[in-house]
Amino acid sequence: TAMYPEDLPAYALNADENAYIDRFLSGLSDTVQALDVREMLKSAAKAGTELYYHSDHHWTTDAAYAVLPLLAEAMELGEHQWEPVTVCNSFSGSLSAKSGYRLPAYDTIRVWLPAEGEELRYAVTNEETGKQSASCYEPDALYGNDPYEVFFGGNYPFLSIETEADTNRTLLVFKDSYANCLLPFLLPDFSRIDIIDPRYYAEDLNVFLEWEHYSEILFIYNAGTLAEDTNLAELLGQ
Repeated sequence: TAMYPEDLPAYALNADENAYIDRFLSGLSDTVQALDVREMLKSAAKAGTELYYHSDHHWTTDAAYAVLPLLAEAMELGEHQWEPVTVCNSFSGSLSAKSGYRLPAYDTIRVWLPAEGEELRYAVTNEETGKQSASCYEPDALYGNDPYEVFFGGNYPFLSIETEADTNRTLLVFKDSYANCLLPFLLPDFSRIDIIDPRYYAEDLNVFLEWEHYSEILFIYNAGTLAEDTNLAELLGQ
């Protein structure tokens, strides 16, 4: 609602999402660097970028790419070239499934892959399934019930990505599913990225952090999940 308030139907219930985001950002500690991507997303929308799927609650990969410069500046990421590739032209997402209303047209899912000469080898380990993959993408998901699961095969408690990036930087990510299409952009700058989804993670975080040390920690959430989900607070012991 913060991005497209003019597109809401008449008399739709509409909480002031901007007020919530402002209040949340103002309450953060000075030790936390917050990135407010609203203006950058609005500029991208005016330029013709589809920020969200019509049939699904997630932002598009194009929207994630649009805010990448802001993230790159804040995290001092290197300059990398990416190319969009369409992987699905028949996406009907979770909003359509929950409502039972089928739109007359389908959404398109795109992924942004490293440009020629920018390729990076890496391995994604899923501790829950015991599976290891050389890609962040699960092509078989495009033919399943939820093609959005093309990103990492869906949501899992813990994923670990080891890369051949020539850097000593390591990153711990706390996230919801909005992060899934953004995380591949971070691979070239970190030798290791560990990913925790608090909605499913049941281990003792304090014990985990006693064994593991990271140069940086990143939280990636959409405002709706952050406002409603209590798992992050429970995981952090609040």
